[in-house]
Amino acid sequence: LWKAASPVYYVNENSPPILFINSSMPRFHAGRDAVIEKLDRFSIYHEVHTFADAPHSFWLFDPWFEGTGRLMVRFLESVMPPP
Repeated sequence: LWKAASPVYYVNENSPPILFINSSMPRFHAGRDAVIEKLDRFSIYHEVHTFADAPHSFWLFDPWFEGTGRLMVRFLESVMPPP
């Protein structure tokens, strides 16, 4: 079940660009580096951003809420062509 749920086993040459937005808690980065390694192997664009001193659920709260939204919008604008 763990293997079926892990994104690392689904990365391939057709994977989309990925944005990683992390808290400062390393235990919640599990598997991220393995996914990045595969993305690099296939030359798939990705970004990693880490909020220092942020709890796991940081994106729901100030002062991280707006910063998370800005990162998401900027990333999507950079990887998706305008309509």
